[in-house]
Amino acid sequence: MNQSGNQSQGRLPELDGLRAISVLLVITVHMHDHIWSWLNGWQGVTIFFVLSGYLITTLALREEDRTGGISLKAFYIRRVMRLFPLYYIVLGIYCFLIFGVGMNPEKRATLENALPYFLTYLQEVPFVYGVRGESATLPFFHSWSLGIEEKFYLVWPLLAFVALASAKHFRIGTAIVLVVIFAAIPGGRGWGGLLHPYYHILVGCLLGLLLHDSKWRARIVSPLSSRSARIAVVMSFLAVHFAQPHLRGAVAVVAGIAYTLAAGALVALVIVHDGRLRRVLQVRALAFLGTLSYGIYLVHVLALNAAEKVFHPGTGIWLVSLAALLTACLISIAIAYALHVTIEQRCIDLGRRWSQRFIRPRVESERRISYGSTRTDVGG
Repeated sequence: MNQSGNQSQGRLPELDGLRAISVLLVITVHMHDHIWSWLNGWQGVTIFFVLSGYLITTLALREEDRTGGISLKAFYIRRVMRLFPLYYIVLGIYCFLIFGVGMNPEKRATLENALPYFLTYLQEVPFVYGVRGESATLPFFHSWSLGIEEKFYLVWPLLAFVALASAKHFRIGTAIVLVVIFAAIPGGRGWGGLLHPYYHILVGCLLGLLLHDSKWRARIVSPLSSRSARIAVVMSFLAVHFAQPHLRGAVAVVAGIAYTLAAGALVALVIVHDGRLRRVLQVRALAFLGTLSYGIYLVHVLALNAAEKVFHPGTGIWLVSLAALLTACLISIAIAYALHVTIEQRCIDLGRRWSQRFIRPRVESERRISYGSTRTDVGG
């Protein structure tokens, strides 16, 4: 058992591996046949939400430990440079294909009506409420989850690291209360569909808070030292994952909440235990795909459309569907890699450099205060 996990590392390849599996699951659910429905691929987004909440909260806590607080300007700059460039490029591709080339003309009206929401990063609104012309599938519909995340990150740092900056002991309790509140909001259409998903991210935030606190971390690590407990975590996650497509009504709602909690437990296991599961997720190919997961997520529906025009899945022949799926994955990976090396990584690096302008002054100021205090104490 590795008591400290990888908390000190800048990047966790095992979480990249988990991202890779999640995005591959999402691709399966957007295929136009039902051969892969047993994989319950839509829950890949749930795993993304939990991971995102954990990572954002953990990074903020580390910055707070280093500097005494977090810079909201630096935080928002990093988020904008991480998400916006690729998002608007792919949105531009959709607009070019539908408005410029005339591809899928039945989707033109839908995209026209939804475009103001897409341009203002409110893409979850037309997904949840629908727009005029929605007889055709909403183009770029899968970007709804990005809108949910970005709204959350406008509020969470303000609440957890500004409002509760002097009351840190209330953070865990606040996160628990918020998880309960948002989990209790019915999902689906309407305002509930906009608010309910936040509890997935909040579970990740809660996990980040718990694992950063030495006492709570010990309480989590200790039970996972048992092999039977680790097996129970993995098997519980898999059981709920594969059972969900067959559940209905209130049972399905409860199972959905159980799944999010199981995903949080799985992420905790991967972080704190240096075992076989972590080593599998650290496989270089998976970790590599994880670094491309954002780009893959953005372009995979376009790749699926291209692959399905060649292979025409939906006939019930699984080999045809498999060929379409593999082709879509390869196209998505190729495009995501090209976007990563030409745009995404450069924008991320630029965002980090810009954000340092708002972090360094605080660090230098605190050092001057610290050195001044030491000299005063010595001089006596």
